Amino acid sequence: MSVAFAKAKAVKEVAKEPAKESVIELGVLLDGFEANDWLPSNSDGATVKAAYPGGKFGKALSMDYNLKDNAQWVAVIKDVAVPGLERKAIQLQIKHTGAKKNRLEIKLVDEDGTNYGYKVDLKPNSDWEKVTVDATDFVYWWGGNPKLDNIKQVGLAVSPDEAGAGVVMIDELRLVPSLNKTAEKVKMGMVDDCESTRGWKVEFDQGGSAILNTWFGKEKDSLVLKYDLGAGNWVQMYKIQPMDLSQAATISFWMKWTGDINTVEFKVADFDRSNFGKKFEKLLNPDQWQEIKIPVSELAYLYGGDNELDAKSVMGIWIAVTRDKGGKGTVAIDSIRLQ
Repeated sequence: MSVAFAKAKAVKEVAKEPAKESVIELGVLLDGFEANDWLPSNSDGATVKAAYPGGKFGKALSMDYNLKDNAQWVAVIKDVAVPGLERKAIQLQIKHTGAKKNRLEIKLVDEDGTNYGYKVDLKPNSDWEKVTVDATDFVYWWGGNPKLDNIKQVGLAVSPDEAGAGVVMIDELRLVPSLNKTAEKVKMGMVDDCESTRGWKVEFDQGGSAILNTWFGKEKDSLVLKYDLGAGNWVQMYKIQPMDLSQAATISFWMKWTGDINTVEFKVADFDRSNFGKKFEKLLNPDQWQEIKIPVSELAYLYGGDNELDAKSVMGIWIAVTRDKGGKGTVAIDSIRLQ
């Protein structure tokens, strides 16, 4: 084969290579913001102006807002039918202009007004950023009942961190495959050794705060939830970890608490969001490790879904602190096991 022919063949083969994948992620486009059809609203004293300028891909939704204090909010909402959320995520492009830190709330609303939501931090003067929120990260906020049925509306709101004025732009609202790798279902033995915060997330009621770290534990390290209920009523940490409780007799873990006396709740939920658990009220022996053993048969229905736990399809663990005296404290957890 001549050198010239070899070069020509190489060029021809390169030309046959498939084009690079589009920068727009695969998935279902829920809204491209090409139409002026998001309904704005605001609390007393706050202002918002919705517009549709050029965005990252075609047009985008622009929310020009002004929050004068930490009790105000602005929002937009639209009728959007969202297909099933199982193993899916909500994805959107966000850009924020403004000197103050605030939060973008993404809300999913079903037919009876049940609101599930997730908050994204709006960084001061930030460029376009792709944000992907797994379906399992959305939690019940208010309205209807704690079970999220067929989604009929999507809402976007700006709530205050530092308040002030700014412009948030949103583009390419999509439903995409979940980025979370499916964890192996635990049927017996160690569920989490609590030596790392990996996979754990924290959330809290408005007016409260909480952070999650690791520290010396009962065995090695432990998870430590440091909280301040402030004006809120609850804080919690959670991890999506599939479990099959059908063969386990007990759920065991070590716990140590400090601070003001409040109620600690240990909860599990199945995939229709039926929450079952046990409440530990009027705790004794602060700053001492205590072994907790909860018979699976004694997990009580708390809320959401229905009053039957699908023991073979538990989706994760939630550990919450709810208001009794309020105030500040810590809850340390170590070595969660099925026995």
